[in-house]
Amino acid sequence: MKIEIINTGSELFFDQIVNSNLTFISNNLLTRGLFVSFQTTVPDDLLRQVEVIKTACRRSDTVIITGGLGPTADDLTRLAISRATGRSLFWNSQAEGSLVKFFKKLGRPISPANFSQVYLPRSARALPNRLGTAPGFWLKIRKKNIIALPGVPFELRPMFTGQVLPRLVRGRRPKQRPAEKKLRVFGITESALADQITDALSGLTDKLDIGITVGSGGVITVRLLVRSGPVLPARKIIQKAQSLLVKKLGVLIFGRADDLLEDAVGRLLLKKSLTVAVAESCTGGLVTHRLTNVPGISRCLKESIICYDNRAKIKRLNIPPRQLKKYGAVSPEVTRLMAKNVTRSQKTRVGLGISGIAGPGGGTAKKPVGLVYVALFFKGLMTVEKYNFRGPREIIKERAASMALNLLRLHLIDD
Repeated sequence: MKIEIINTGSELFFDQIVNSNLTFISNNLLTRGLFVSFQTTVPDDLLRQVEVIKTACRRSDTVIITGGLGPTADDLTRLAISRATGRSLFWNSQAEGSLVKFFKKLGRPISPANFSQVYLPRSARALPNRLGTAPGFWLKIRKKNIIALPGVPFELRPMFTGQVLPRLVRGRRPKQRPAEKKLRVFGITESALADQITDALSGLTDKLDIGITVGSGGVITVRLLVRSGPVLPARKIIQKAQSLLVKKLGVLIFGRADDLLEDAVGRLLLKKSLTVAVAESCTGGLVTHRLTNVPGISRCLKESIICYDNRAKIKRLNIPPRQLKKYGAVSPEVTRLMAKNVTRSQKTRVGLGISGIAGPGGGTAKKPVGLVYVALFFKGLMTVEKYNFRGPREIIKERAASMALNLLRLHLIDD
């Protein structure tokens, strides 16, 4: 089955919106042995949408269209599919029932504009939307499937997994499903990692698809995929490849699937029953924010102090003013005191201190923008690392937070 995804909406071009619908649909299809052959993003322009839909229907068996099912003038998907397929729009009683039920649950009257959403192409089957007003629909023309889904991710996802995916995979043999593993890596550049992978998997590269993706904060995802073939041999290939990479990369691998650095750190802290306190300056609480996303971390994380101003460092962390004057806030000496004093004040086993210059201003020749110190006080021993990051303010903060979490992770592993 050749599958194509069309993402509609001008906001995908101009509003800095990440198209999570594409990856969600593609990944769910992949787990069932279905692959996306093409994907297109098209703005809110009727003629362009009609053209794109026609092209997709000529070259693909199943076309999945996201977005443009709302009640406003720029929601064009219903009309575009109607014109592309020659199927007129008709009042759909199933879609009407879904809409009435949704508004009844809200306890509000239906706006007249919302009734435009119940006009679907002739012969289309409505896909009820339990979380919004826009019903999806499934139109089958000869052997072609055209599936329209709302663009709001929390509406699309249950509709796709509950109503679309089961029907698409019905009758497919499990032995055709691919084998896949994801490894999460931190502490190495993308190019160096690629060399390590090539060296470790030299005898398997002709049997594997290997993907390397750099994400937020410098975390790298390595995807190992065997696209087709009997399930058992494919799994054995994946397991062998994973084993070779684990042996080669060691502690550079911190997790599987969609693990985050904070997940790895949180698991280690919880497992070892260790308490931690954090003193942050340039990261502005980002390390703490990421740690608090880990369930159960309240048993370990005792306090976080955002001491952005020097007066806060003096008042909250007892940093001697003479130290700040002599070395400056962004220095190994002050960052060391931040980690040590926050540990002592909260009587924790572990303390982190982070100080740096995130920019865009504030840098000097000796202390440029991107200079960050991370200090870790653990079991009475102090470790201070110096980093020089490049990029805008947000990137420097993300990288600094990731380095701090990874420094803690490595010491917890060695403990």
